[in-house]
Amino acid sequence: MNSIAGVVVERAAAWGHRAIAITDNGVVQAFPEAYRAAKGKDIKVIYGAEVYFANDCDTNFYKGVDQPFDEELIVFDTETTGFNPETETLIEIGAVKIKNGEVIEEFSTFVNPGKSISANMSRLTGITDDMVQDAPSPQAAISAFLSFCQKTPVAAHNAPFHINFIKAEAAKHGIAYNPSVIDSLTLSRWVLPNIKRHKLIDLTDYFKIERPKDRRAVNDARACAEILKCLFNILKEKGAKTLHDINSILSGNVNIRSIRPRNAIILAKNLTGLKNLYKLMTLSYLKYHHKFPRIPKSEYLKHREGLLIGTVYEEGELYQAIFQGDSKEIINNLCEFYDYFEIQPLAKNCFTKDNEKLVLNENLKYINQQIIALGERFGKLVVATGDVHFMNKADEVCHHTLMGTQDAGVYAPLYFRTTNEMLEEFVYLGKDKAYEVVVTNTNLIADMIESIQPNRMGYFFLKLMTQIKKR
Repeated sequence: MNSIAGVVVERAAAWGHRAIAITDNGVVQAFPEAYRAAKGKDIKVIYGAEVYFANDCDTNFYKGVDQPFDEELIVFDTETTGFNPETETLIEIGAVKIKNGEVIEEFSTFVNPGKSISANMSRLTGITDDMVQDAPSPQAAISAFLSFCQKTPVAAHNAPFHINFIKAEAAKHGIAYNPSVIDSLTLSRWVLPNIKRHKLIDLTDYFKIERPKDRRAVNDARACAEILKCLFNILKEKGAKTLHDINSILSGNVNIRSIRPRNAIILAKNLTGLKNLYKLMTLSYLKYHHKFPRIPKSEYLKHREGLLIGTVYEEGELYQAIFQGDSKEIINNLCEFYDYFEIQPLAKNCFTKDNEKLVLNENLKYINQQIIALGERFGKLVVATGDVHFMNKADEVCHHTLMGTQDAGVYAPLYFRTTNEMLEEFVYLGKDKAYEVVVTNTNLIADMIESIQPNRMGYFFLKLMTQIKKR
């Protein structure tokens, strides 16, 4: 809930809700107002927050085969018809093979996806249907690329996205491909924590690397190779000689600023949990703040008593893992860690163009169904939440105006929906499953949480301890 706390509690009580969760982004100051609004009403306030969660526990940057920095390495880039490797496909692959820091071989091909490229993806990639009309099929392109790679370790900028598309396309044609992978984006965040941005263009500017204006994947791969050369040189100065040395160099200097945070929901089950939530929020501002008030996973594990942690939707770890097509091991570990999973309405994305909205909605349905299946498999509750940012549908324009340029051009109906409206949003799941995620499971979560008072009432004066020195 991101709205006026007192008003939303009164609305929820008037609608007959048994409980409502207050989960503002990175803050807890709405608790007293919500408590006062609920007083005397038959409704329980659940106190929580949507937090910026940084996983500092997995410090092994590289988990592949070891080799010296100067040995052969494939650096590649892809362009695709969309963002989900399970439902979309490749339209371009570009790669360079480097040895001793120099390019010794190149690979470049367009790919005919067998379907039209959306206007949005053409705008993002610069690739049109005409450009791929006579290109190899995905099967032919992936076979040629894997022949180019052989068993050599590979690298890419934002490697999980690119390698998951390669793996997914290979799997469609009965090929198991599991190379050793280096992500230059993550590596740059660890090695260069003090620079603000780590996109490919930002790093080429930082290292003064020339980048061709032609928007081809092979050119991005070549630029990425130059960036890796610079990063490896920095690591060599710190004593690293091989890929495995990266872990020992970086593990002793975990910098929360270098870890990209993902959102999560933390709920206080009782007074102990509330105290721990307050501790975590304090640490997030006083010790770990960088752009956002971050909560390291290591700190959460120290203060987990009395708390529930749930996945957030599109900015959460589980959603992103499914969206990117991450390995079963990664997804399983996330499922074991989180206490419950969230899904949200498709209508959140109604701001997209109609033709792109249809594709996006199918992707979201797929992800929601995957999350539900994982919940059933791991015995975790899946709950439907509205990502409420304002009270009424008519408030959308006002909210957009207040947000200014943060969401320019984005109008999403993040208003407080009725139960029937929420059920309608999930009708594609079937009547029984929709009722389960909208009504049954949300009530089960509420039943896990005690009625608590977020702050003590009365006046509490500061007690100063003084020591009187006797003379």
